[in-house]
Amino acid sequence: MSDRASLRTLLEAELAMLVRRQERLDDHLHNRSREVPQDWSEAATLNSGEEVVEALDERTRHRITELRQALVHMDDPEWGHCTSCGEAIPSQRLVVLPATRLCVPCAEAHGG
Repeated sequence: MSDRASLRTLLEAELAMLVRRQERLDDHLHNRSREVPQDWSEAATLNSGEEVVEALDERTRHRITELRQALVHMDDPEWGHCTSCGEAIPSQRLVVLPATRLCVPCAEAHGG
């Protein structure tokens, strides 16, 4: 199996896991997975952790978008090569940043 095929398998598995997480977060945020207390103080306690859940929701959505974009672009022969210098981007970097278009030296040179 090629590096690209292995990487695709890894990214697809992560995407599937994140889509399941996103569904659970969405259910939680829209109170489909829990009962909302009628008592004001109990409801306040229940909602005290919502900011954390909302932040996790936002990060999960962002990562899903990155993964989907990378999986679409993986069919392009240029994917995985730096758009600045043309060198191959290490697969470890592509796992962490699947939508990256720059290798580490070029990213650092461009301030990113």
